[in-house]
Amino acid sequence: MPECYVVPGIIRGVGAPSVEIMDFRAYPHDWQRMDTTAASRGEFSRGRERPEKAPPKAVWYRPQIIANAEQSKAMLEPAPNAEDIVETCTWKKIAFVGGCRQIRQSLWVNFRSLTRQYGAGIYVAETFLHSEADCRQGVYCFCDLPYRMYINDELVSEQAVEPTPGHTAPKTRGERRLALDEYAPIFLEISLNKGWNRLLWIEDCASHGAGMTMVWQEAPNGSIMIRQHPDEHSKEGWRQTGPLKTPLSLTHPIITVDGTGKQDYLLQENPAWDMSVALTAYNFASRRILPEAVTDTTQILMDKYFVVFDFGRTLYGYPHISAQGTEGDMIEVVCGEHCVDGEVISYANGKRNASTLILSGGRDLWMSATPRGFRYIMLIGSSVKGKVIVDTIQAKVPNRDISNRGSFNSSDKTYNEIWDTGSLTMNSTVRGCYIDAPCRDQAQYISDAMIQAWAGFHLFGDFALSATALEDFARTQLETGELNSVSPSGLFQAVPDFSLLWVVWLHRHVQYTGDEAFLRRMFPVMEKLLNYYDRLAVSPDGVLGDLRNYLG
Repeated sequence: MPECYVVPGIIRGVGAPSVEIMDFRAYPHDWQRMDTTAASRGEFSRGRERPEKAPPKAVWYRPQIIANAEQSKAMLEPAPNAEDIVETCTWKKIAFVGGCRQIRQSLWVNFRSLTRQYGAGIYVAETFLHSEADCRQGVYCFCDLPYRMYINDELVSEQAVEPTPGHTAPKTRGERRLALDEYAPIFLEISLNKGWNRLLWIEDCASHGAGMTMVWQEAPNGSIMIRQHPDEHSKEGWRQTGPLKTPLSLTHPIITVDGTGKQDYLLQENPAWDMSVALTAYNFASRRILPEAVTDTTQILMDKYFVVFDFGRTLYGYPHISAQGTEGDMIEVVCGEHCVDGEVISYANGKRNASTLILSGGRDLWMSATPRGFRYIMLIGSSVKGKVIVDTIQAKVPNRDISNRGSFNSSDKTYNEIWDTGSLTMNSTVRGCYIDAPCRDQAQYISDAMIQAWAGFHLFGDFALSATALEDFARTQLETGELNSVSPSGLFQAVPDFSLLWVVWLHRHVQYTGDEAFLRRMFPVMEKLLNYYDRLAVSPDGVLGDLRNYLG
């Protein structure tokens, strides 16, 4: 991971768009003029002699070969299509401007200072919360790794804690992501006693990760005193230590944070990494902007000020932003499909939408590392000393180069609008493959792709993408004959209905194309698939029956 990507760098959950933390102070702005013929990262790692001349402070390594289409079948992102074109889209209007401030109590922690030294493992952090009275409070707790949380020695929440097997070495989670069904509910109620309350957080950490962020449901910001020790004069933050020898499943509140291995984690010096979640503690006071009120494409961001840019339609592409401010200024870029009461939602249904940019003091140009689905971009001056000048807000949108685009015209305006809406929807869900939606899983599912392929026949006159998608799913066929319902993907999902729709799709494809050679190539896949479901039937030539046990 290049040095400019602050750990955790790029955050991506299962089936969710990625977000970034980019520090332009470490970005090689003049990388285009660097000698890219110098030794690559791999050559250094193999122990070759270093050049006599010292390398520059920021080394831009020559990229390795881009994965070809065949290799990309096992990846979350398909390989780029060489025939794709890139469309530059600009915002249509500034929808809202306003100010924001934190109104709800929040708390966060991560263990990067420890994992950088010791690697993945079980780490523990301790802090103390002061309450004015005995009470129960609702909190939202966000973490993408296995954890246990104790308050006053009581286990109040845990996530993805695996039992410790006997007679074998205990294992940590390492870099493996959680599956969707392993996440604990984010909302919980905690009991606080009057006075000081000990909070113990124990996490199975990867070498990277955004740690934990907690947002109170109703407690006003600053209403709960947070200290390293049960003393109001103590520093605001946590004490940390690790890695523990104790497996997560055997941890107990008797564990203390003492000894030579402990470190301080002070909230003032360590802003929250998971800003998508942290922004849920903020209130956004907005006002609508009339189109005629905006006469300049350059916008100025002040501290705790925000601007919402409306692109007029949902896009699937790369946000492209140019900004200049004081060194160390931080701005948040929130991309989303909806704008609710003047605010683009930073976190919803497990999906994070906010990226953090730390400015260098010069003119910084950012384009996201992975594509996003969005109609709106909200820029927030989260920590700005003076002002940030934003002179470019664009979207770079990859599209297929279609030479035989269909058209439709009717005397009925409603029919024309239906066609235009469907055409724009198709344009935003095609990227080397069909994707379910720009702002959902961004993956190719059999059921969605089948319908999209049929629409593409009429809209694009394009049969090649349909054939490619059918082959994508054919390659996923299991030894039983079942198909993976999502591909290309690093995910697995078995849905009998979806597998059988593949046969319907293949039939329609051959009807439209008359491609008998393609049918002959796909026939063994179809035969194996149908033989599998024939064996599952209640009786010969009978119905399939209840297949819930075959979902995966």
